[in-house]
Amino acid sequence: MKLKTPKDLLLLASGDVVTKRNLFDLIQYSKVADSQFWGGEEVRINNTPQQGINWIGEPPACHGVIIKTRPGSYEEDGWGDDGKTAYHYSFKARGGEVSYSEKANSALINQPQYQYPILLFTESGDSWVFEGTFSVSAIETKFVVLERGSGFAPGTSLPQEEVLYQEGGRKYVTHLMAERNQGVVKALKANSASVCDICDLNLWRRIHRSAP
Repeated sequence: MKLKTPKDLLLLASGDVVTKRNLFDLIQYSKVADSQFWGGEEVRINNTPQQGINWIGEPPACHGVIIKTRPGSYEEDGWGDDGKTAYHYSFKARGGEVSYSEKANSALINQPQYQYPILLFTESGDSWVFEGTFSVSAIETKFVVLERGSGFAPGTSLPQEEVLYQEGGRKYVTHLMAERNQGVVKALKANSASVCDICDLNLWRRIHRSAP
């Protein structure tokens, strides 16, 4: 499939093949007004085309995240099961250190709240194979677990407290981050002051839910 504007990315079906040249040019020139790949300021693709992760639109409420993976890029990267329903994707690190506030990592961390799709591509020669749309189901110190899913609503957000609960069997990551990764919790709390230090449960919501 030949991509002409960023919105074409959201029309891809699993198994579609895009040339590396086409995706590189789309990412590069989506930022250039009046180029053949320009789709408007709201869908410009951020980060450079050489990077493994890009995001469509401005964070935190992006329209989508693009992930391009190559075998052996990171030790943790790869499919988590034979059915290819879950993929482990490493955070961007500098000198072995992960900054959870870095935009590339924030685009992954914020996905459960803002519900934009993560578009996963795997390398195949001079092309990228589109594996489908994914969401973040868990977060670890060095990587996130991406779970195959649908029903996304790009550009909308869930209330902050709603990211604590499970819907359709998919675990939202905020509570897991409180238990496993205080660095991520600290980064998220910069945008939320009404969260419990221990379990990230919105106290107002808990009090009113338990009221008779």
